Amino acid sequence: MADYLYTLCLTLQTPVLSQSVGALGFGYDMGMLKDEKKPVLPGSLIRGNLRHALNRFADVLAGQPNKSDVNLRKKINQWFGHETSEKLGDEPTEERASLNFDYYWRCQPCATKQPPRNRITINPTTGTVQRGALIVIETPFPTGETLMFVGNILSQFPNRKEAELAKEWLEKAAKFLPSLGSLKGVGYGKVLGVSISMKEIERTPSPPYQGDTRRIGIVLTLDRPFCIAKPRARDTNLFEGENFVPGGVIKGALAREMSKEDKKDLRFDEWQFTHALPSPQHSPHRERVLPLSLAWVGKSTGNDKLPIKDHLIDLALLPSPKEMPLCNRKSPKDGKYSAPKFQIDWKDEDRDSAFLALFEQGLLSQPVYERYLAVHTAIEPETGQADEGNLFSLDCVKQNDMIWCADIDLSPIDDKQRSAFAQRLLQTLNDPIVGIGKTKAIATVAVQARSFLDESPFKPLEEEGLFLVTLQTPAELFTDADTQSINSSGGADALEKLYADYWDTVSDGSLELVRYFAAQKRVGGEFLWHHSLKHENSPDKSYRPFWLTEAGSVFVLKPVEPEPAKENLENWKMRGLPPVGGGESHSQWAYNPYIRENGYGEIRINDEIHLNYRANGEEWS
Repeated sequence: MADYLYTLCLTLQTPVLSQSVGALGFGYDMGMLKDEKKPVLPGSLIRGNLRHALNRFADVLAGQPNKSDVNLRKKINQWFGHETSEKLGDEPTEERASLNFDYYWRCQPCATKQPPRNRITINPTTGTVQRGALIVIETPFPTGETLMFVGNILSQFPNRKEAELAKEWLEKAAKFLPSLGSLKGVGYGKVLGVSISMKEIERTPSPPYQGDTRRIGIVLTLDRPFCIAKPRARDTNLFEGENFVPGGVIKGALAREMSKEDKKDLRFDEWQFTHALPSPQHSPHRERVLPLSLAWVGKSTGNDKLPIKDHLIDLALLPSPKEMPLCNRKSPKDGKYSAPKFQIDWKDEDRDSAFLALFEQGLLSQPVYERYLAVHTAIEPETGQADEGNLFSLDCVKQNDMIWCADIDLSPIDDKQRSAFAQRLLQTLNDPIVGIGKTKAIATVAVQARSFLDESPFKPLEEEGLFLVTLQTPAELFTDADTQSINSSGGADALEKLYADYWDTVSDGSLELVRYFAAQKRVGGEFLWHHSLKHENSPDKSYRPFWLTEAGSVFVLKPVEPEPAKENLENWKMRGLPPVGGGESHSQWAYNPYIRENGYGEIRINDEIHLNYRANGEEWS
């Protein structure tokens, strides 16, 4: 397979309008979409119009089979991907789009702002202006000017002949377009000219990797806002995005670049990809998660004899609730006792104050990222108008000056093969990772000299001889079938037994659960069912949601057999927690997305936060 880059230039006559969403300038009813204050056309608009034009060509050719030897309908699905099934919505397909469009087509040159335009509606009965039907439209371009909008299309084809064929049909489709953007029915956005060029992207060999091949650190730089959609109800049209790139997404994108034979030879299923977490460009790192054992005692803001940060207490090392039924702290101000307030009850000011306290101690440097709402709608091919009922929104994260940091763990591979496997991996990472999330973002990858794993050694806490394990990403620690033993209320003992059984099983009895601070969520839905659960390799091919223990959950563990316990913890620190029941999880990839190879079950052991904010037992009763 070879990569090709098309540059598509569209010359349009002004006025041109592609509407933005959100707050507009004072007095405007319609505003021009901009990126960094420069007018743009969305790549999805270009992509959709080109596809509609090619579909029309295919309809014409279908009635005249002798006019072309190209199965255009099949080519359209190869180039643009299969259209979403109306019945299933998220039904997966094996074939992915060969063409990846830039997020924006940018105006060159950028025109200066002009006075606004006005439009009115005529009352059909009276022939006069209809009352209240005045629209004020932002006009960044003078009328009658010619402007060029330029963008790129990244593609991958098995040979140059296929790439030339795609270029030919894309040019035909672009020249067929009469106009682009909003209000094209009244003359906006008339297409005056089209040019498209193509070049093959040369692949350069990657330099030999000098670091530890057991675990390789990578940094992703994204070219556009991205949306990794969370599980959602089918009746909502908002795709809420994560602020990180899941390890499974990175792994899946790389898997598309490999043949089945290569993946089998390289034992690709066993490779572990951690989640790529946001970080400022100037200090690449992977941020820790606040442990759920952290609580406020007293006010997170306000005056007291103690500084605000001293009201933030970690309770992981206090005696268990069975030994201390009422866990209250005595206030140094008035001598009264108050109960701790855990994160599930925190307000915004509590969370902000906690982040500030940890930031001042150098334990946290929470990156600031900006979110962006992208609104899309399907277009009715016959009328060129919005298809009613097909509006949806993507809650995206903007890239700005952020990077996303991850590790790739190859430790399951034996030493003789690992070096060669790592070099093959680096050669693949030499090319951008294409098609991340709903916006099909393109990630440029930089390989680090060392991994992002905190390599500091750990040992049991001296006084208690305990280990504190904090989840950094969600993990499946019990199944939906296991929860049948838990009552809808008052099931604390049953839940504690499930967690105790998990740690006993995966550690072969070398670790014992002392206490825990955890939150759980149930994930499932139609998307998960179609993509994973009904897979042919699924154990029973039946619908069953997953129960995930959330990131930040803390488990206080006591070693029963010290050496095996530490060996297990070292392994989990490197590779993540094993699946329910123990054993290996890489064979479950087709029907269980929440395995450690996809970045789930990542842990920190004896985190500094627990020790720095350890509660003083003398203050409690």
